[in-house]
This record gives sequence, C-alpha cells and structure tokens, in this order.
Amino acid sequence: MIELVGCRNVRIRDVRIRNTPGWGIHPVDCDGVYIRGISMISDMRGPNTDGIDPDSSRNVMISDSYIETGDDAICLKTHSDTVPRACENVTVTNCVLISDDSAIKFGTASHGDFATAPFQIA
Repeated sequence: MIELVGCRNVRIRDVRIRNTPGWGIHPVDCDGVYIRGISMISDMRGPNTDGIDPDSSRNVMISDSYIETGDDAICLKTHSDTVPRACENVTVTNCVLISDDSAIKFGTASHGDFATAPFQIA
C-alpha cells in the first residue's frame, strides 16, 4: 500500500488502513521514520499481508498502533542491491499486534545486519 524509498524524517500518523493486498507500510533505506496511531486491519487469511516492514532503515519508531494481519505484523528486513544495508535503531512501543504468523519478526529475504542495540520493544 505505502512504500517509501530513501526518505528522511517521515511521519505517518493517525490513519486507518484496511484490507491491504500485500505489505501495508514498507520504508526502504529510510532514516527517521515515525509511525504513530495507525490502525491497520487486513484479512487474517491473506498471504503476504504484512503490517509494517522496515527494510534497511534506521531510526524507526512505531508506537500506539493496532495492527491485525494475515502475515507478520512487523517484520524487519535488510535488502541488498549490491552492498547490504543494516536495519537499526528500531523502537516498537505500546502496540497491539495480532497476526496469523508472527507479531514481530526479523528476516525473510534479508541480506544485511540487524543492529543488536538499541532495538527496543516496550
């Protein structure tokens, strides 16, 4: 539904997203992504209906959101064009995550590193 590529200082706030045919929000190689107060509900039987997939992005904050999906609610990824880029400094707080697969997942088609700190779930 929403794909952001190479963006800086993005704010997605207080939106409702319904019945995504695939990934809901996919920030790729972004820095400073703030997602707050979203409600995303997709078909629980739908394949590949991930909620939010930060991909090779850093300084990502996901908070105060409700995500109900047929696939992973939040899935951190690292893609590779030529040189793998890390996914780092991701904070998830005060979210309700309902999923047919994983609430929070690291990986699936990932080629780079995930920073071990300061990843936070609160």
